Amino acid sequence: MTVDHSECSEGKHYANSYFGDQPLNRVSFLREDETFLKLALEYSKTQYIPFFQGEALVDGSKGKLYRVGEVGDSYDSSAVFTLIKETVSAEDFGLIKANNPNKSHTHLIFLGLDSTTAYAKEFIYKEQYSGTPIFAINFADKVETDYIQNDSVTKLTFQSVFNDLTDNMEASLYSHARMYTQWSTKFKRCVECGEEIQFIHGGSKWVCTRSQCPLSDPLQHRNNAAYPRTDPVVITAIVNRDWSKCCLARSKRSIGKGIIMYSTVAGFMEPGETIESSCQREVWEETGIDVKYKDITIVKSQPWPYPQNLMIGCIATVDFNGQNEIIDLNHDPELLDAQWFDTRDLTNSLATYESGFLLPLKLDNAKYSLDPEITVQLPGKNAIAYDLVTYVVKKFEETV
Repeated sequence: MTVDHSECSEGKHYANSYFGDQPLNRVSFLREDETFLKLALEYSKTQYIPFFQGEALVDGSKGKLYRVGEVGDSYDSSAVFTLIKETVSAEDFGLIKANNPNKSHTHLIFLGLDSTTAYAKEFIYKEQYSGTPIFAINFADKVETDYIQNDSVTKLTFQSVFNDLTDNMEASLYSHARMYTQWSTKFKRCVECGEEIQFIHGGSKWVCTRSQCPLSDPLQHRNNAAYPRTDPVVITAIVNRDWSKCCLARSKRSIGKGIIMYSTVAGFMEPGETIESSCQREVWEETGIDVKYKDITIVKSQPWPYPQNLMIGCIATVDFNGQNEIIDLNHDPELLDAQWFDTRDLTNSLATYESGFLLPLKLDNAKYSLDPEITVQLPGKNAIAYDLVTYVVKKFEETV
């Protein structure tokens, strides 16, 4: 399997969304293959991405996720690697000792095969599946500082991810692993009967340890409860027909003194909704703007590992007729403000933006009745909201 890892020609945002590249061949069909898992765990050059209490580490000297392994690259034998080898047993495929959350407080996850290492072709299974095996392992009851004495290796935080993992391949690998670790920390007992659970299939599924549990009965149609979940979120840029206006909203959440952020409208999809109907509902509930189902366009998506979301980026096109475009914030009190911004004003801001968690908007604050002392921001290039606004700006430029 090959994946296009290139960036956009402008070099300012990723061809795939941030977190959205696929650095590994997941070979998901091999997760149930105990022979494969045993070989992967016995292989001397297998690499591990350690998590402590649900969060990974970054090697600041390299700008990469901290990995450990016995040999290869710059990954070294360490106290963390010793801890992993003491916890993971190839004899039981790493699925018993390492994957009972009630006993070991540990979750081992097979992530996939990495074809980019210097020795990727040395591990081959069934004469066709090659690459360095990569596992993530989360120690729910341990602290990283007890095992790491390297000052350049630190625990990631929400903000530091975007500053430290500027390589989208590394960020995407982090997102992949974190979504599994966050999912696994939510379960210690069966949701049907309350008995202890056990992670299987390379850590990608849990089963109840009670043999007669209803969850194990295929006729009950409950098996999806045992797999990782991804919560879909629709995130929408609202525009008029000629792209000259874009509605952005400000939530009631504070992001810092003297700073306000306007962004696209977002909300969780509800059961029984299509993407289009969810987008239509969220736009109306939050802004009062009436957009027709047929005028919803799906643009791109982004995995978002906080904790396990899939952001589905859309454009909602509104015909201005004196009614459809009227903003009304009285339905859902989530927003503090929403306004129609001139796309040309957004264009001027994006033209000089290079990087950063936030993008300063170069606006005439008085034009939008904003405090002149306040700095107005948009989400930066790591967020799909930025991609959507960029999409709107490019469409506008094509019309003028």
